[in-house]
Amino acid sequence: MKVQALKTKQAGVALIIGLIFLLLMSIMGLAAMQNVTLQERIGGNSIDNYRAFQSAEVALASAEQATESVNFDNDFVREVLPPASILMTDIELLDPVNWDQCDDSNLKGTGDVNERKLCIQSTDHQDPNATRIPMIKYEKIGSKEFVITVRARGEGRSMVVLQSVYIIN
Repeated sequence: MKVQALKTKQAGVALIIGLIFLLLMSIMGLAAMQNVTLQERIGGNSIDNYRAFQSAEVALASAEQATESVNFDNDFVREVLPPASILMTDIELLDPVNWDQCDDSNLKGTGDVNERKLCIQSTDHQDPNATRIPMIKYEKIGSKEFVITVRARGEGRSMVVLQSVYIIN
């Protein structure tokens, strides 16, 4: 009779312990999945940022070479007389409003506020591996000196702005 009494007392304990272990394993599995998803997003953003940076570098090098060309289009060059303090600030360069009207040469000669929006977007300056075409601003600060600014975007939300001072030989 003692054996019969022991069996009836232990009937549901194993099931409850098994369900608790199953719940703990499920929680651990979900936490691991969330971590993997986060790592995938971080990796994707890094690649996107890298592509935008490479696209901007290619466009900047191409734009610098274009200033040496005989066929260089001055319609998109903003003449900035000394002092150079009227160059666009970092905040202005990051503002999307100043990049909205690319390829609109009618902005030339319409006042400083509008001329700050002068930019060119051409496949001539595009990285062959990029799908978005970068935008380029030229500011002439001397007879042979240019401040060239390039804005390139990745496939996602990445945006890179590079700037150089280029002196024509």
